[in-house]
Amino acid sequence: MKSYLDLAKDDIVSSALASGFFEVRLAKAQSLDAELLRLKHWLDSGNHADMKWMEINPEKRCDPRLLLENCKSVIVLAASYYSPEEYQNDVGLGKVARYAWGGDYHKVLSKKMKKLLAGFKEDYPDYEFKAYTDTAPILERAWAEQSGIGWRGKHSLIINRKRGSYFFLSIILTTMDLESDLPDKDRCGKCTKCIDACPSGAIIAQKQVDARKCISYWTIESKSEFFPENIENNLSGRIFGCDICQEVCPWNNHRTSVAEIPEFIGDNKELNIDELIEMDEAYYRSLTDGTSLKRAKLKGLKRNAKALGKYWDGKNGYE
Repeated sequence: MKSYLDLAKDDIVSSALASGFFEVRLAKAQSLDAELLRLKHWLDSGNHADMKWMEINPEKRCDPRLLLENCKSVIVLAASYYSPEEYQNDVGLGKVARYAWGGDYHKVLSKKMKKLLAGFKEDYPDYEFKAYTDTAPILERAWAEQSGIGWRGKHSLIINRKRGSYFFLSIILTTMDLESDLPDKDRCGKCTKCIDACPSGAIIAQKQVDARKCISYWTIESKSEFFPENIENNLSGRIFGCDICQEVCPWNNHRTSVAEIPEFIGDNKELNIDELIEMDEAYYRSLTDGTSLKRAKLKGLKRNAKALGKYWDGKNGYE
C-alpha cells in the first residue's frame, strides 16, 4: 500500500503531465558542490561574456535550500517546443532558433506553473511550494541531470532519450520529502557532431560553451553594436539564436512527437532581412509581441539583420 507521500508524488506528476509537460521527475534537495565548482571555474574564465547576472548568487544556483527554507525535493518539468516544420532557406530570410518560433516560454509556462501551484497548495496546505521558469538563480540543467530528465550533451544542453533536446525546463521546489528518481546515464558516447558542426567554435570542451564565441549569445543577449569577425563570418543564416548543435544531434533525428503545448507552435521560424533593417518601433512591437524575440530588442534585431545582410547577395542566398 502506497504511503501518503508516494500518493502525493503520483498526483503531482500526473497533474503536471496533464497540463502539457511531457516528463516530470524528482531529485533530492541538496547542495551540488561539484556543480558549484564547475560554475565558478566557468565564470572565472569569463565564458559568460557580459552576462553579469550569472555572477550573482552562485551558491543559490546550486542549493535550492537557499531559495526555499526546509526544501526537501526538486521537481523538474520538461515541456517540448518541437515543431516538424523546416526552414525554407529562401533568399533574404534569417533563421530563428526553434524555441522562439511560438509564444514566449516565460509567459506560457509561468501561467501553467501558477495554476499547478495553486492546486498543490490547496491539496497539500501543510507544505510549501515555489516555482521557477528561468526566473531565479537556479541551475535547471543540473537538476534535470539529477532527476533523470536526461543527461548533459557535449553541447551542454540536456538530452532526453525519447524527445531529444528541444524542450524547456521548469522547476518546483517543495518542503515535501518525495521519493527521488534516478539520474540517466550519458548516452553521447564518442559522438562529437555538435562540437564539429559549431561554425564559430563555441563548444570549447565537452559540455562547456564559451558565450563569447556563441552565435546565440551574440544574436540574443549581446548589447554590442557590432559582431566580432568570428561571429559575423559564421552566422550561417541565423538571425536570432542558433540550433546547429541540436540539428546535427542524432538524438534529435528520430523524433515524431510535436509539442504538446500549442502556444509553442508558431510561424516565426524565418524573418525577412530587408524588413528588419528598415523596421520601426511599431513594426517591431507587432512582430515580437508575446514572443521571445523581444529579448534582442529593436536595436539588436536590426544589428543582426544588417550583419546577416552583408552575406546575402540577393540572388543565390548566403555566401
